[in-house]
Amino acid sequence: MNIKIIILSLSIALFFISCSSKDGFVIVEKNNKYGVLQKNGKEIIPPLYDEILISSDKKNKNIKTEHLHPINLHWLHNYNGNRYVIVKKDNKYGIVSLTNKILVEPIYEYISKEYNGYFIIKKDNKYGLLNTDFELEGDILYSDIINTSEIIFLKSNNKWSCFIDNKIKEKEKFDEIYPLIDNYSRFVIDKKWGFIDKECNVISSAKYDYAYDFSNGYAKVIKEEKILYINDEGDEIVKPSFHTGQNY
Repeated sequence: MNIKIIILSLSIALFFISCSSKDGFVIVEKNNKYGVLQKNGKEIIPPLYDEILISSDKKNKNIKTEHLHPINLHWLHNYNGNRYVIVKKDNKYGIVSLTNKILVEPIYEYISKEYNGYFIIKKDNKYGLLNTDFELEGDILYSDIINTSEIIFLKSNNKWSCFIDNKIKEKEKFDEIYPLIDNYSRFVIDKKWGFIDKECNVISSAKYDYAYDFSNGYAKVIKEEKILYINDEGDEIVKPSFHTGQNY
């Protein structure tokens, strides 16, 4: 039975039955299952999987591209040069090396691309983390995870924690948490707003009725229906006497 192979240029969105990586590998389809061959035809991973997602090496890190095609190709970019593919089989995801070694059994409902040194995984409707050695980092018990460039936020028991330097910090402290902007993140506790820095240190306690993101080292906040400004040390530099005001 023939295996169909079509090399796809990444600059053109086409429907296809296979595609290539720039490293000399091609995804192939046989009987609606997908595998990986070298361009010379040598089989690397047999066509056993419902989907295959390819990773590249560290020289391409932080490049974000998504190609919404029938096989759901998503180019991943890892930091340590490991070559692997994320595979889907029987509606579960795992990770296989380009020597056909199973690094992570296909038991997860979801596996993200590697970012900030971790994969986000999902199992039994709960989220967890895999490190770059493909090992679990703690338990799979979170209802949500936000992975940013400097810090990871974990949600459990309807509260958010920080995960930084492989440790949980400020465990289940925040009611809401927002992505880092200018190295600072807004949070909410008991309907009051404050800020943490990229090390999860509180620079401004939860005392404002609302807070805007930092911009150029300053943030606009609202307190008792008045507007004031704070600096990146949490100091109030303008007294709360204005009803309107622009961001810095």
